Order: sequence, then C-alpha cells, then structure tokens
Amino acid sequence: MSTITKILKLISSVTRQKQFKNILPVFLMFFFMPVIHAQSNGFAGFFTIGYNNVSNAEQKLQPLMLGMKKLTNNYYGIGGEGYWKSGKIILGAQAGVYAHGVVSNGEKHAEPFSANGIIKGGYIVFENRNLFIYPTVGGGIAGTVITSYEKHGNVKSELHSIYLISPAIDLAINLDPIIYRFTTRPATGVFISGLRTGYRLSRKSDHWKRMDDEQTKKISFANNGFYVSMAFGIGYFDSSR
Repeated sequence: MSTITKILKLISSVTRQKQFKNILPVFLMFFFMPVIHAQSNGFAGFFTIGYNNVSNAEQKLQPLMLGMKKLTNNYYGIGGEGYWKSGKIILGAQAGVYAHGVVSNGEKHAEPFSANGIIKGGYIVFENRNLFIYPTVGGGIAGTVITSYEKHGNVKSELHSIYLISPAIDLAINLDPIIYRFTTRPATGVFISGLRTGYRLSRKSDHWKRMDDEQTKKISFANNGFYVSMAFGIGYFDSSR
C-alpha cells in the first residue's frame, strides 16, 4: 500500500469520528477571518506546559489496569515546540509527554502516560507588532504508555510497560504575544509566550505491545482529546519589509 493511500485512509478514518464533525466548523471559521498586517519573518522556540483530556481513557484503559482506582481522563505534562514564520505562513513541529499519575489497587500500581509528536502548518489570520493569531493543522503520531509495577516499601519490582502508537491529526488555534523586544529595531530578538488550544485525533488501534515487543491484550483505543497549553520561548523576527 502506497504512502499516499495510507494517508488518505487515515484522513477518512478520522473525519468519520463524531468529535471531528463537532469541531470542524469552528476551526474552519478561522481560515476565513481577514488577515491584518501579516508581514514579519522569523522563528521561535518554546517550552510548553499543559493539560490533555484524553477522551474515554477512564473507561477504555480500565481493563489494562484491573482493580486500580482513581483512573481519569486528565493528563498534565510538558513539551517543546518550534516554528519558522514567513509572512502569513507558519511551519513547525511540537512534541509533548503528559502524565496521569499513579493508580493502585493496594499491591499493584500503574502510571499511564500520553505522548505525541506533530509536524504542523498554519496561516496567520491576525498580526500586529506584538501579537500573532493563527490556526494550525498537523500530522504525526500519538502514543499511550502504561507502566505497571509492584511496590514494597520504596522498592519497585515486576516492572513492565506496554505501549500503543497510532498516526494522528492535530487541529489547533494559537495565540502568540510578544512580551519583550531586545531592541526597538524592526529586526530583533524577543521573548515570546503562547496559548495553544486544540483537538488531537488518532486512529483507533488494538496493537498494544510490551517493551520486549511481545503482543499484549487486544483493547481497542484511540488517543483522542482536547488540550490547552501555555508556551514560553525566545525568537527572532524581522518586520522591516
């Protein structure tokens, strides 16, 4: 099967999901907003902290952690991001790891994690001297990892991990205010922050594996869910043209 065919099948699978149909009209609205003063070029890199609500994780992942309490859809984590900006166009990449926290049945413990790596592109719909607003569309992978172990005192034993990796699509709205300019010249380094809010959809799969590459339980799961994050970084922009 060719790469193009695989991509088309992924897009078809994602767009049939109910969550995608609910958020698509809102997302498309941003592409038809008027573009204002989008003329700077530059780049920026960010450290991010955020929240990810993984839809149905509480119910779908419970069979992999039988008897363990306090499992929820809530994950908190950190990540990194960078982009290049040319006029109205944004091209970049992001990655992040989100932790759920420990769940337990008293003897056994487990820690679920959610992770992603996305390449994305965006289009500036509003820009002034100190603010960019832009929607982005991205593609990449989304992963779920569950590490389980027994704990006696401070000693962990019977440690093993299972993981599920699937292709994913990411839709987001981004707001980047510049909070400090190093100089008053049109071309200058800056401290820049950001707000990200969006929805990530992955292909449903039951191809869980252990770290030793053995197959494990066939629990079908899609790492879908909305997220919000704050970004803090440094960049360089030139608005002299």
